[in-house]
Amino acid sequence: MRFCQASSAPRPLALALLLLAAACDPREITVNPALAQFDGLYRGSETSDQVASACGTTGSIIKFEVSDGQVAVQTHRHSGRLLGTVGADGQLVMQNADGSRQLSGAIQDGVLTAVETSSSTSNQDPYASAAPPCTSTIRATRIS
Repeated sequence: MRFCQASSAPRPLALALLLLAAACDPREITVNPALAQFDGLYRGSETSDQVASACGTTGSIIKFEVSDGQVAVQTHRHSGRLLGTVGADGQLVMQNADGSRQLSGAIQDGVLTAVETSSSTSNQDPYASAAPPCTSTIRATRIS
């Protein structure tokens, strides 16, 4: 914490110094307007680009939460949360904790479009290890 000495300063100057010291607090959160334009909840669908059962079901509902340049989605798959960032231009990149799922795309005019690539496949397919990486297309609209 920063302290200002203002004992000999006139009252208006002391008040100004006090306000400046308060404005320097590193805990103060500054919202970037370029990023805030993307803030909100997005809901849509994820559709597998492959027909093979190794890549999972098609038409799954997916929800994203975007806040101050950060984006998260709790997934229905075993590989857990996807976390990432949104740039000032709306470009987004995400991945899960072990890097087996990546998502890249963009938000434009309240619509999030992306492609997800997954290197993991279903345990139910005996030929899964021979399958190429799975991809799916995502389209979600801001709902709040």
